[in-house]
Amino acid sequence: MLVYGRKLVVLPFRKDSSLDEIELQDVKPIKKAPVQLVAKTPILASYIIELKDLDEKIDNVIDIQFLHGYYEPTLLILYEPVRTFPGRIAVRSDTCTMVALSLNIQQRVHPVIWTVNSLPFDCIQAIPINKPIGGCLVMCVNSLIYLNQSVPPYGVSLNSSADHSTSFPLKPQDGVRMSLDAAQVCFIEPEKLVLSLKGGELYVLTLCADSMRSVRNFHFNKAAASVLTSCICVCEDEYLFLGSRLGNSLLLRFKEKDESLVITIDDSGAVEKEPKRPRMEEEELEVYGSGYKTSVQLTSYIFEVCDNVLNIGPIAHMAVGERIPEEDVDNQPEVQIQSNKLDVEVVTSSGHGKNGALCVLQSSIKPQVITSFGMSGCVDVWTVFDEAVARKA
Repeated sequence: MLVYGRKLVVLPFRKDSSLDEIELQDVKPIKKAPVQLVAKTPILASYIIELKDLDEKIDNVIDIQFLHGYYEPTLLILYEPVRTFPGRIAVRSDTCTMVALSLNIQQRVHPVIWTVNSLPFDCIQAIPINKPIGGCLVMCVNSLIYLNQSVPPYGVSLNSSADHSTSFPLKPQDGVRMSLDAAQVCFIEPEKLVLSLKGGELYVLTLCADSMRSVRNFHFNKAAASVLTSCICVCEDEYLFLGSRLGNSLLLRFKEKDESLVITIDDSGAVEKEPKRPRMEEEELEVYGSGYKTSVQLTSYIFEVCDNVLNIGPIAHMAVGERIPEEDVDNQPEVQIQSNKLDVEVVTSSGHGKNGALCVLQSSIKPQVITSFGMSGCVDVWTVFDEAVARKA
């Protein structure tokens, strides 16, 4: 946990799973020499790490994430040791750095096992990737970079601004023009992510890995257009929640389309569509193997709205007015005049951009009359219930 942007607080929960059988009442409190006696307790003591006291002199932290696939807890820290801004990129551009710390909680030793310097200055977020791919994605405003300890980095430029704002080696991403500032992301599969951009567009990002399980290409597929998202998360296996501060939050259900595309990626990163091989080539591949090429299946998704959470903010303007009476509901207007109580409504202009709307706030629940007809001689009304129909439902 990061505190004050300069201190890292380590809060251990359990030392080992084998200690679950130890009863907490048998553990004596630590009075002296906590470092020596900490191994005898099932729950280790918390402590603070000064980031500036480490070897890399970490300062101006941008993001902190835990990496997957390491024996000990490994913490990825994305930071900017010397700050810059867009007006100064001609003098100082690639100022961000990424380090990976191995946390030895028992000995309280934190060596730096991996570092990458000279990342673009507009880095905004680090996303850890689970096995079998591993590594992490570094999201920048104008680019997207994949980093792994065992392979060289791979990055793509998402717009023309990246070509003039950084010296980091980037490849152009064909057919994509976007910016990742204020974007939200989450995994729906180990190699597929959903990107929600600041304009509400939803993209499915596929990580195309080669034979060495290293990402050599990105595939962006525009799936839908939604609300301006403030947070995003996966609920169970088929549902995606989009939380919004500027509009209604949505619960989406996603499913795969029937049609799919297969592409082939070699170790150099070149992409080609899957060709039809002749019979002789198939026999040679059975003997000599598939070489350095790997096939990746690209899947499209359909997003359906299941539910929404109403949001009336942020409110820019509001007005108060008297509600227009309805003939079928407000059939006694003289009662309202005698009580001197006006039925008023508040109309607000809410939301932002394409999520803007007019919201009507009422002091009570008003029925929406669908139809009405006169019935003479009625005394009362009852509901009809059938147990057989209820069991089937």
